[in-house]
Amino acid sequence: VDPSLYHEWAKELAKGYWPGYRLLYGHPFYPYIVSFIYRLFAADSYIVAVFQCLSGALSSVLIYFIGKRLFSSVAGVIASLLAAVYAPFLFYECLMVPNALAIILNLSAFLMLLNVLDYPNIRRTFLSGLLLGCSLITNSGVVPFIILSFFWVIFILRKSKKTAFKHAVCILVGVIFPLAMISLKHFTAEGR
Repeated sequence: VDPSLYHEWAKELAKGYWPGYRLLYGHPFYPYIVSFIYRLFAADSYIVAVFQCLSGALSSVLIYFIGKRLFSSVAGVIASLLAAVYAPFLFYECLMVPNALAIILNLSAFLMLLNVLDYPNIRRTFLSGLLLGCSLITNSGVVPFIILSFFWVIFILRKSKKTAFKHAVCILVGVIFPLAMISLKHFTAEGR
């Protein structure tokens, strides 16, 4: 989708208009985030690029923690430095497209899921699902990871079937929640 479409869509949302006809055309979460930035500052794509560059920096930090958790501190540092200079990341951070947001959402969800290994907690699992749900309405390419996450939680918590079931349901509820909110907004806008 063209960056100018996201810009116009976010401007309409920031003014309080609901362009419901575009819901099925693109990924709706990104324009909502951009419209929030527009409401706080101004309807300027430069400000969005600054926020996306900051999210890219945060992505490198998350990659460090993921690398450290999976391998070692040295691996985390190397991975985060590589991510910081990875040309496609830098390119998409400067464009007004949902890729940078999808990356930060996916990395956050993955790190949260890794924490479930050490600290099985329903809130963490639900938050992982919520992040994945937001990522899904930002970039639909995350569907395989959502399916894998569901089965992964069941596998790692397989010693207690009841606990595994609760965590799997939490991921599903977390994923469904943003989809339900966007659908509800769409259907109420269409009813006007």
